[in-house]
Amino acid sequence: GAFFNGAPKSTHRPRSDGETFLFTCNPKCRMWGWDQSLSDRDDHKSFMRSDDICIAFGTGDEGWGLWLSSDFQECLTARSSTFHNQPLFEPTMITPDRIEVWEIMH
Repeated sequence: GAFFNGAPKSTHRPRSDGETFLFTCNPKCRMWGWDQSLSDRDDHKSFMRSDDICIAFGTGDEGWGLWLSSDFQECLTARSSTFHNQPLFEPTMITPDRIEVWEIMH
C-alpha cells in the first residue's frame, strides 16, 4: 500500500513530499519512507503521480514502487529509488480483488 498526504490530482508531474511512504503487511508489516540523503536526485523525488492512466508511487530504474491502473484492473510493484523498497507483493503484477482508500481527518 501507500500513504499520501493529500488528495490525488491529475498531473503528469510527480508531487507530494517526504511524508509519503510505501508499506506491506504480507507476510509481516514493513514500511519504506523517503531517504533524504539522496534528495539531490530527480528520480528520488517522485513520490506520487496520478493521471487518466494510473496512480503511482515512487519511481526508479526498475519501475514504480506501486502502480495502479485507472480502471483498477492492474497493479504492479518494483523496487524504487524513491523509497528503496522491496516489491510489495509476489507476483509483482496482479489484478486486485479489492482496494481500500482511507481518509484521516484531524
